Amino acid sequence: MNARSAIATLVQLLRPARVWLPAYACESLLQATRVVSGLVPSYYPVSAELRIESTEWLDQIQARDLSAADFGGPALEGCNENLNLTRPEVIRAIHEAYLDAGADLIS
Repeated sequence: MNARSAIATLVQLLRPARVWLPAYACESLLQATRVVSGLVPSYYPVSAELRIESTEWLDQIQARDLSAADFGGPALEGCNENLNLTRPEVIRAIHEAYLDAGADLIS
């Protein structure tokens, strides 16, 4: 399942009046949301602390030497959000590492 079909499934099931995405969402995810839902996404703010943690997450993802195929193809390469669909075990492993290190909250 790619990002577009995942968004289509969610929109069909939930029929939202509005779609919220983090301010740092990648462009391919934004385009897929616009095309599939017909809605213009709203953005929720991300605090400086979360941005710092996002950078650490990026380091964790980049350390895994993922290919374009891992992200769902060349058009989605680098769209880390899509890894939840294409490689959930990678995201799960990162969560587990943070919990093992003593994190109280993972978002």
